[in-house]
Amino acid sequence: MYLSEEEVDTLDLQFQELNLEYRREHGEKLQKNADFYPAVLEAAFSEKTVREVLGIED
Repeated sequence: MYLSEEEVDTLDLQFQELNLEYRREHGEKLQKNADFYPAVLEAAFSEKTVREVLGIED
């Protein structure tokens, strides 16, 4: 999948923010390829947010 540099930067920043929240709630690091990217795709194809898919409380 092709993403522009701006989109890649946006995804990277979002990952870093969510990783911090995820570590606080679950005590472990969020895996970018195993957890984050699949959650982004699941959220895109459903009515859930990435936070909901990852189990991060708002």
